[in-house]
Amino acid sequence: METNVLDHTARLQVRNVGGIDETAVEFAPGITVLTGRNATNRTSLLRSVMAVMGSDDVSLKADADEGSVELDVGEETYVRTFTRTNGGVATGGEPFLEETELAGLFAFLLESNDARRAVARSADLRELIMRPVDTGSINAEIRQLEREKSRIDEKLDDLSDLKGELPDLERERNRLEDDIETKRDALAAKEEQIETLDADIDETREEKQELESRLDVVERRIRALLPDAEELLSSFDGIDRNEY
Repeated sequence: METNVLDHTARLQVRNVGGIDETAVEFAPGITVLTGRNATNRTSLLRSVMAVMGSDDVSLKADADEGSVELDVGEETYVRTFTRTNGGVATGGEPFLEETELAGLFAFLLESNDARRAVARSADLRELIMRPVDTGSINAEIRQLEREKSRIDEKLDDLSDLKGELPDLERERNRLEDDIETKRDALAAKEEQIETLDADIDETREEKQELESRLDVVERRIRALLPDAEELLSSFDGIDRNEY
């Protein structure tokens, strides 16, 4: 829909609505005042305007089974159609307004309009004003927001508790950091001691290998001298027996 439709002349064509057989009316930009004597179909014309706006409060001409209202404004055309059915009138077409509830309450002010009748009776308009408001959806959103607020309040309470514990937690953290540093120093000392022991073990292993090597040399020399020693012993034994 154009945003400047009120700047254009509007042409309304009506067929078989209320007491109107067929008529066409043009509305210039601005305010239009409709005047006339009684029984001149002023109300039928107003209902035709309401119908093409989107109202379903419309009646067909008594001797007609179908009717229509067409509104041309600017480059746009809006058409409502009406077909008599069993006990009522079926509507069709594309109206000027997408949502008609507010217009039905506060713009289509015929004698049957609820707001007009409430004003005439000096009645409370609160229920009528609140009727288009989706209070159920709003209340559901309020409940959802209240639940979210409760969750946030609980988190804030937890944060307050933690804030009170923060000094103790910081002291415990510092103590743990000191303990960790002490353990790291002890670990470094142990690693250094292990490295020293590994070096001592390697040195001892080398000395053992050297001693084993020297022992092996001595054993080989002993084995090499052993036959000569046995021969000398045998010679000594023979000398002793001859002397005796």
